[in-house]
Order: sequence, then structure tokens, then C-alpha cells
Amino acid sequence: FIDTNKAQMCRTVPEAASYWYDEAYLPLIETIRERGILRDFPGLTETDLYLWITENQEQLRDVLGWQIKPTSVLNNLAGEIGRGSQPLHIRRSKHILGRPKTLKRKSRSSQKKWMQQRFLDRYSESLFADILVPVSGDFDLATGVQRPLKQALVVALNEGEEGTEDDQEGIQLLGLTTIEDSSPADDVAILTIRDTFKTLCREAGVDGALSVEEGNLVTKISERAIMADLIVIDREFLFADQKGTLELLRSLKRANRPVLLTGELISPLEKTLLTLTGKVEIDTTLFLATYLAEQWGGELIVLSETKREGQQAWEIEPVQKYLALHEVEAPYLFTDELKTEVILDTANTQMCDLIVMNWPATGRIIDHSPDDIIELVQDVSQPILICP
Repeated sequence: FIDTNKAQMCRTVPEAASYWYDEAYLPLIETIRERGILRDFPGLTETDLYLWITENQEQLRDVLGWQIKPTSVLNNLAGEIGRGSQPLHIRRSKHILGRPKTLKRKSRSSQKKWMQQRFLDRYSESLFADILVPVSGDFDLATGVQRPLKQALVVALNEGEEGTEDDQEGIQLLGLTTIEDSSPADDVAILTIRDTFKTLCREAGVDGALSVEEGNLVTKISERAIMADLIVIDREFLFADQKGTLELLRSLKRANRPVLLTGELISPLEKTLLTLTGKVEIDTTLFLATYLAEQWGGELIVLSETKREGQQAWEIEPVQKYLALHEVEAPYLFTDELKTEVILDTANTQMCDLIVMNWPATGRIIDHSPDDIIELVQDVSQPILICP
């Protein structure tokens, strides 16, 4: 989890030790402190937990087949603690520290919001370094595997400066599929999915690995979401099982991660429609839309709801200042009420190829309930980025 090329340039042991401390040890220790993880392990020191995490990094890598970063192990640990259960690597392995004491449930306030965790990374590294891509053999290959994978690859390539293989270093697709009972037909399907996944990633010059796990795919997505920076879900997956869909959307909301729902076609993600409602704040929705325009060089259009005549100017002022700070220009459109048909009409009229909105808050359409999201996905052809 350190740059081996830079590490090899160290000519003395003290120099190498200093590099390891600054680049490997200290960043993880600071994350442990920020998230208050040590409170769940009475009697352990920060160094104990550091050793435990790095030891179990290899264990998770063996189980999932992904290149696991220490922070991903920490995210997985924090997520499982929040659910009051024993983490995967605690349940499956005996490690140098032995089994930790009973993990206490912590309130969600002890975990920083995704935007806060990633805000400072926007200039130093890719915002979407680990992209979770669930794929399913229940649909045809083009819908269940190729569409979500190809859309995820567009994200990965946009995260690179020039779209070359060297630029994609550090970005990886975390493929995920499941089998409920092994059979010859399942084995053939998995081989086909794995081959498709591997081929498309290789052709795009993006690192990727497919994890095949036993159990229900919705459950596994919920468990692994905390380890990713972005989850890409195919739109057909939402319509296949209504009950499972609602469960999945609720669990993804709890995971506090951005979710990209695919459109009917693969989108280049070059022109974003940002939807704003109610009290305008500097939230993850604005943060991500600005990032796409600033770092990817895409266009941005702002669609804002306004309740009273003459309020547009002061309501939208925080957004204008934030975009100006990041040197992003955008036209502003206003509507009395932000409904599905308004979003759909604006996206089509303005020829947008991505819609950015937030998770449920008040139950109105743009603060959607899961039912609202399904209805919107059915009506629009563009991909939708739902922000935590």
C-alpha cells in the first residue's frame, strides 16, 4: 500500500523508515483517530490496530480477489461495527491480536460523511478510486454484465487525466456476483461473466477483478458498498425484484456512498444536470456535480426549485459562489416544483447525459423515497447519480 518505486529509491534504512512512517503508517493512524475506531477495541493501541488491519488486508484480498487498501479494511470494519456484527476478517481468521472484545454499536454520527472523508482527496487522488460493479447472470450478458461494467469503465477513464493506462493507476473496478448453489449451469455462467469482465477491463486499460461469493446479491452489495467510493447499478436490476430493490436502495443509502444507476445506453457523462430543491446548501450533490465539471471538463446545468417570486437570486447565491470558487460556469434554470416530468423534460431539452440528485430526506420527488427513484429511472433514459 505504498509506492514501491519510490520506496526503492530510499538509500538508507532511516530514509526507508521515514518514508514508511509518512506514507503508510501515519495516514492510516490519522484515519483511525478521525473515525474513533479505537473506542471499539478496548485495551488495544493505535499500533496494535494498524498491525491488525494490515494483517487482515491480505485475508480480505484472498477472500474477495480484489486489491484491498488498508482504508478499505477500515471502512469494512467501521461498517460492520455500525451494523453490530463481527467483520468478515474477524469471523474468518485468527490473527495476531486474537478475537477483539465485543464490538459495541456506535451511532452514525461517529462516522464522517462521505463528502467530508473525500473532500481533500479531490486534488491529490481520484475521487472514485474503488468502483463497485455488481453484475448478474439473471439477465442477458449485455444488460446484466456489459452495460454496468462499460458505464463504470467510463467513470474510471474520466478519472484519469489523459485516459491512458498509466493514468488509471490506483483506480480499480470491484466486480461482484453471487451464486446460491453451485451447478454446471452456474459454473458456465460465472466463467462467461468472469471472461467478459476481464476482457473489457483489459481493453480499457483499467484494473479490475471479479469476486464470486455465495448468497444473495442484494445482501452482498449491501455488505461490500462501504469498501467502495462509488457503486454502479444496472437499471434493470432495480425492476427485477421490487422487494429486493427497496431493500437494496435503503441499504445503499445507509452505506453513505454515491450510487450511479445506468441509463438505457452507455453515457459519456459529459453534460450534467444538477437538481436542487428546498434550502440550497453545499452538500454532496453540489460537491460531486462540481467535481465532474471541474476535474472531468464536462458541462454543468443547474435546475433549482424556487417557492416564491423573486427568491431565485439569494436562494442560488451559495451555489454560484461555490461554482465560481472552482472556476465552473453553469446556466441556471428555475421551476416552481421539481417533479419527475420537469427533470425529464429539462434533461432531454438540454441534451444532458447525466442527472445528479440526492437521497431521500423529506419524501418529495427529488428527496425521493425508493418508489420515487424507481419511477424516475423508468421514465428517463439517462444515468442517474444519487448522492449521499
